[in-house]
Amino acid sequence: MRKAVFQLGKQALEFFIQLQGDGDVGPEGTTEQAKVLRRSETTTRTTIRSIFGMHCFDQFTYAPTAKKATQLLPISARMLLPKRQWSYLLQEFSQMLAIEQSYDQAMNNLGTILGATFSVDTAEIGKEASAFLEDLPKPAPGR
Repeated sequence: MRKAVFQLGKQALEFFIQLQGDGDVGPEGTTEQAKVLRRSETTTRTTIRSIFGMHCFDQFTYAPTAKKATQLLPISARMLLPKRQWSYLLQEFSQMLAIEQSYDQAMNNLGTILGATFSVDTAEIGKEASAFLEDLPKPAPGR
């Protein structure tokens, strides 16, 4: 039964992704800061890993010029996808398991639950978490 539910979930998510199109919102777009972004000439492959498995799709990207870093991925933005490959829910599940277990055991347990294989290297986001915590505003003294 679990396998059938995950297959159905994967098919539903794949269908939802297909409905997003290719991310072409026109030859140019303007940011909130009035910066003009130009559409890439070709689409870029985006991969996301959800609790249902791997999902890939192609989307146009937008940047100030062809040689500048991409500043907009319309489909990723519309679907609120994270910058890293794992979906937010998959990241949350992995971190919940890793709180009270080693990453190795946590990834084994996650694999058992979801019927997949997860490497410890891709699950460890300690560096990202540290950077996030360092960027938080510091409380005023005496609070």
